[in-house]
This record gives sequence, structure tokens and C-alpha cells, in this order.
Amino acid sequence: MNLLDKIEQFKNLICVVIGNGVLNDIEKEVIRKNAIEIGMSEIELKNMFTQKPSVNINLPDTEEERERFLIDVISMSLVDGKLTRNEYALCLMFAERLQFNEVELKLIIRLSHGKVPINLV
Repeated sequence: MNLLDKIEQFKNLICVVIGNGVLNDIEKEVIRKNAIEIGMSEIELKNMFTQKPSVNINLPDTEEERERFLIDVISMSLVDGKLTRNEYALCLMFAERLQFNEVELKLIIRLSHGKVPINLV
């Protein structure tokens, strides 16, 4: 995966984290660490938050890469220990774009993170 693809996927993960409308300190720190891992500067990260969010999924080439990306989306949704209805809906939207159905999404959540209650707030 090239750097531009990594940045696009990172932007998508930010959309997941802010999916519940609140960005707490834990989520900010996870985002910052991920930004550093792909070589993004603090200024680039700050600019990303001031731009209108958009989700442009560049589908990974293999099913294994698509599943790994979906697990990353789920992990970012659960970074605060909760999965809200909005975050679940966003995970489902990503899953469908990545060619997984809702049953597969629930299975991937269970296998990668155990039994996760969905907060219906």
C-alpha cells in the first residue's frame, strides 16, 4: 500500500472516531500516534480536522487486506471502550463497501474484539 492510500485510509479512520460526535482524549492520542506512524506532521493532522470530512475508501486489493482494514475501523470505533449506534452504522457502511455483509461484520467484531455491546445512544 502506498503512502497516499495509507493517508486516505487514515482519514477514513478519523471519520470513524468522530462518528459519535465526540472526540475524547484517548481517541485524540490514538489518532496522533497513527498519524506519526504514517509520517504525518502535527500541522497536516490539524489541517485534516479543519477540512470537511469525507470518506473515500480505496479498497485494498486482497480479502485479507480488506478484513485487516475493517478490523482497524472496528478498533478505532472501540478505542473509548464503547460502540455507539452511529459508530456501528459507520462500521457497517465500511463493511459493505469492503464487500462484507452485516453477519460477517458481527463475526469479525466478535473474533477480533470479543462480545461487544452496542450502546444505542
